[in-house]
Amino acid sequence: MLKDDATTLLFHSSGLGQAGSASVKALPANYTFAPHLHAEAEINCCLSGQAVITPDGAPVTLETGQFLLLYPEVPHGAASQEGCVLLQMHFQPGHFQLPLSDRLREQQLYFPLDLMLGRRRYFLGETTPQLRDTVDYLQQELHNRQPNYQQMCELYLLQLVMLLSRQIGREDGPGGTLHNRHLVVAAEYIAAHYSEKLTVEQVAQECGISARQLSGLFRRELGVSPGAYITGIRISRAIQRGSAEGDRMPMDRLALECGFSSQQQFCRVFKAYVGMSPGRYFSHRQGGDPLYDTAPF
Repeated sequence: MLKDDATTLLFHSSGLGQAGSASVKALPANYTFAPHLHAEAEINCCLSGQAVITPDGAPVTLETGQFLLLYPEVPHGAASQEGCVLLQMHFQPGHFQLPLSDRLREQQLYFPLDLMLGRRRYFLGETTPQLRDTVDYLQQELHNRQPNYQQMCELYLLQLVMLLSRQIGREDGPGGTLHNRHLVVAAEYIAAHYSEKLTVEQVAQECGISARQLSGLFRRELGVSPGAYITGIRISRAIQRGSAEGDRMPMDRLALECGFSSQQQFCRVFKAYVGMSPGRYFSHRQGGDPLYDTAPF
């Protein structure tokens, strides 16, 4: 595992400054936006009014003074009966999923840790003055693009990570999932070695517990077996890499580099998880299917 300071790694990651868009959106009364998904994380701060956002089709009411953080690849739509104003931003979180050692837990960087564990689809929280100002400053830097704006975006995005981590960690509470050292070590080891042949015994040995204990821990805390978790990570990485590379990466190479034994196995598992073949999924994304629209609503 890497032993560098996690904050330094986050700050110097080239992906940190990849804030895709940030803007203030005034949604009129009786507004609706069809379900779509994208590879970026999305944060919506409700400045006034009320909106209903539907991650995975489940309605979540966003009130004035609240924010909704949508994790990547989560289908979601939006509606506002009376109208509202949202401060919205999209940003790339992929670098948070790098194996950064359990310093993430020690430094209470719960947002990247939560992303790595993949235990939730969205987070509803309070838009504190600090958080609103941070997103607002990011929006201004991206809009004005003055000298050194990219470095300024890195600073504000790092601040946003810290502020989101505070709220996520506070909700989890002492002794919660994000505080479990064995679970974090297991997730980080899997993130570092998902492209290799992995067994539950290997991961358990890295954690210093038995395979039976590890299986119980995953089922209790994440609701899945270690094997299913590993497969989910491999599918997630395949989506990230396949979306970034497009048709430049052959499917058999993508399968092998994401830990699958063959293209046939990859296609079978991908369809079971995503609901369609990888070829169809990536062709829809590259072809501008509205479901995969990356434009903010």
